[in-house]
Amino acid sequence: MNLIRELLLFYESDCTLPYPTADESAITQHMIWLIEADLIAVLLANSSASGNPQSFIPIDGRIMEKNGRQCMHFPLTWNGCEFLAAARDNHRWHKSMQIVGGFPFALINEYLKASIKNSIPGLRGFISKT
Repeated sequence: MNLIRELLLFYESDCTLPYPTADESAITQHMIWLIEADLIAVLLANSSASGNPQSFIPIDGRIMEKNGRQCMHFPLTWNGCEFLAAARDNHRWHKSMQIVGGFPFALINEYLKASIKNSIPGLRGFISKT
């Protein structure tokens, strides 16, 4: 989940943050999960015999230049923006990972949203009435 968050923060920054320091196979797998969760907008290309994508193409065609290195930019979807809005705060993120870090993505996402609702005075009562 930490790598998912790092990748989303990286792409949201238009590739200006440091690229996550994971091996290429881990990045590829997490990119697939970002796509499956509808968090980033991409086109898939060159699928393998097993159906796994071998490469990803930015849906908007942007390739950024950073420190003399090209970086494909994958825009966040609405779902990606929503998740990142809930996961952006480092304190909230680390606390959430301590409590629900080993659970499915949907539960982590709901927990993050609930922690935001509970932190806003007056919102908790409003949400529970609707």
